[in-house]
Amino acid sequence: MSRTSEQTTFEATMQRYVCHQRALGRKYDREAWVLGDLAGHLRRRDASDLDATEFEAWSHAGSGSNPNVRRGAALIVHKFCRYRRRLDPTAFVPDSSHFPRRVQARQPVIFGPSEVSRMLRVAEGLSHSHAFSAVCAGCSDLSRFALYNGATPRRTRSLSALRCGSQRRYDSYSRVQVP
Repeated sequence: MSRTSEQTTFEATMQRYVCHQRALGRKYDREAWVLGDLAGHLRRRDASDLDATEFEAWSHAGSGSNPNVRRGAALIVHKFCRYRRRLDPTAFVPDSSHFPRRVQARQPVIFGPSEVSRMLRVAEGLSHSHAFSAVCAGCSDLSRFALYNGATPRRTRSLSALRCGSQRRYDSYSRVQVP
């Protein structure tokens, strides 16, 4: 925070905490950003200190993001509040059992040969009059090659069929013709 004359005790403690962690050799950029976001939330709501209602309001303000991200941010605030509790035994510490639960990352989708051929047929039928035609024209052959090779076991046949002799330049992307 750059406004040292108007700092609340929460912001001053937050700055001391971040400086302390950085003095220990930690980078603490994400933590500083999360705590600064919380301090901004408290300032916008004219709250003098963090309590259960303000923590809940701040947590629900980011409810559109991934639960893993929200859990990480809540854990950052929890660690900071535990630090504050060492300085002031009456300081609020959020209950970590109410934090968002972790969710498993999305599983990758594996395309089979039939799905790849269907995507290629659809891509061939697309009109090149849309706004992204430059990107499509520059990368369509290369992306077709990557899709084809990543999805089928016929890697050696497609590599041998690749004709690199007829490359054309288009917006610094090299076009590779794929049969």
